[in-house]
Amino acid sequence: MSSDNFESVTVSKVQLKDLYFRAAFCKLNYVATILFFSLSWMFFSWLQDQADGTWFARSGALPTVATALASIWLAKYRELLLGGGGFRSLLADDAEKKLRPYYNFIQSATFLVLAVSTLVWGYGDLVFQRFTNDSNQSTLSEGALVCLPWL
Repeated sequence: MSSDNFESVTVSKVQLKDLYFRAAFCKLNYVATILFFSLSWMFFSWLQDQADGTWFARSGALPTVATALASIWLAKYRELLLGGGGFRSLLADDAEKKLRPYYNFIQSATFLVLAVSTLVWGYGDLVFQRFTNDSNQSTLSEGALVCLPWL
């Protein structure tokens, strides 16, 4: 092949920093999207459940798994951003400085959604019955009332 077919591409340092920042920001937005849809899934399952709350309780399973995977991905992203393995680029430094507050917020939100979805998965039917029961009499056993003091 002749070298006439190839053109030299010059990218300035500012353009490269901007591209790195945008790529890092997009990856954080993927995690935020997972969190949003996880909460939406549980909310709409609450509205659609007409029975005893088993559908709402089961709706906590998918967000729990999705959020657990998102938290693992977030940890790997942070390792990449901070230069795991001893390598840390100047581009990562700039992106990390700009994205640190957003990353910290996403990390906290991930933990919160993981905790809420796990509780919904385990106790969603009890909570659903408590808040959708028309009469003031609880249909739960006394053992459940002892374990769940807010009921």
